[in-house]
Amino acid sequence: SSHTSGQPALEPIYITKPGKLALRPSYQSDPRRFYALFYLQGTNRLSEVMEALPKSKRNRRCVLHSLDSHKMKCPSCWTDVWELLSKDCRDEITIIDAELLLDTIEMYVRKHRFCSECKSKVLRAYAILVEGENSPRERGYSSVLFEEIRNCPEAQHIHVPCDAKYIGCLIERAEPDSQGGERHAKTMEMAQEEVLTCIGIHLWERLKRIWQKLKSEEHSWQMLFLVCLETMKKRFEMAVDAKNGPSQIDRLVDEFQHEKDVKERRREQKRLKRKLKRAMKSTDHHQCKSEEENATATPTTATPTATATTATAMNKGGGDGSTIGSQESSPGGKDEDEEEEEEE
Repeated sequence: SSHTSGQPALEPIYITKPGKLALRPSYQSDPRRFYALFYLQGTNRLSEVMEALPKSKRNRRCVLHSLDSHKMKCPSCWTDVWELLSKDCRDEITIIDAELLLDTIEMYVRKHRFCSECKSKVLRAYAILVEGENSPRERGYSSVLFEEIRNCPEAQHIHVPCDAKYIGCLIERAEPDSQGGERHAKTMEMAQEEVLTCIGIHLWERLKRIWQKLKSEEHSWQMLFLVCLETMKKRFEMAVDAKNGPSQIDRLVDEFQHEKDVKERRREQKRLKRKLKRAMKSTDHHQCKSEEENATATPTTATPTATATTATAMNKGGGDGSTIGSQESSPGGKDEDEEEEEEE
């Protein structure tokens, strides 16, 4: 079909050959399906999915893509992967390379601080399993523990039974490995059990890596779908606005901006008025001061007759002169600065 992307995760969105996003015609012709897709299914989904992703506490990075991904604890994740695998994939997973198993065993004995004697017993049990000795002459060896595991000495690998129950028993052995601590293998039977534990660890890590890969791909496709949906929704709304003119939101934003500009102009006018009043007060103050200085610099010369007449009048009036002087010196009203401040 020409209206398919080849990826069900993106449906009903598909990508055309020129690399453009498109929507199925059945959604374009049905307003209800169109509305449900863009305004019900896609509303805030992108931010919700981003917030729901598990993140590392150290750097806020996705756990599936961080360096701490090996520390993730998902004991039941292998069953989800196992159910999704085909028979061929299951057979491939249960074939374990001998060298890779040896690396797991060496890491295991180093982690749990096996002594040299216990370590040699574990390595001997591994050699018996890989080389396929029919009747090993080892004291305490139990042939029942390895009887279900098939080995291929020529190809240097072993075949674990492709059975979910058996694999589940091996992985249950591997779960205490995360606790660490010192371990021992005093007998050959205990060494065989430690080898089985390492097989369980190897299988569990392999299935966990597949699970992480599947989850990563699932999240990637989900994010791609939501990003495509959000992009197409914005393009649709832009086309509607271009056809209908400014939207109600745009008009509301313009009104808010106009009110903000008016308030700013009023504040600016008030600042200019206060600045002008301060300048006028400063000019008046300097003018008064200069007049006082001029009056002090040119004193008046009084005649002897005027001086005597003034003295006689002061003697007759008693304290009238001081009263008049005090009345003249006292301010008759408020200062101009105070009046301007009250007006402001």
